[in-house]
Amino acid sequence: MLHIAIDEMKPGTEPAEVGREARFYHILAHAYGEGKENSQVARDLAISERTFYRERRRAIQALARVVWDMENEE
Repeated sequence: MLHIAIDEMKPGTEPAEVGREARFYHILAHAYGEGKENSQVARDLAISERTFYRERRRAIQALARVVWDMENEE
């Protein structure tokens, strides 16, 4: 279910969808979907590790909302 929820967060191709939501998706997909080390994900995204941890926390909160919505749809 976690992988499905992360896929639900995948951004579209429109310019408006390539901001924070895209970063959230990439953080979650690389860290949890691919099992990359946090430092490697930060380097891949060209952000500091401190920014990575701050954004990962926000991404997890967004993921929790997606999971909540998925559970309430059933």
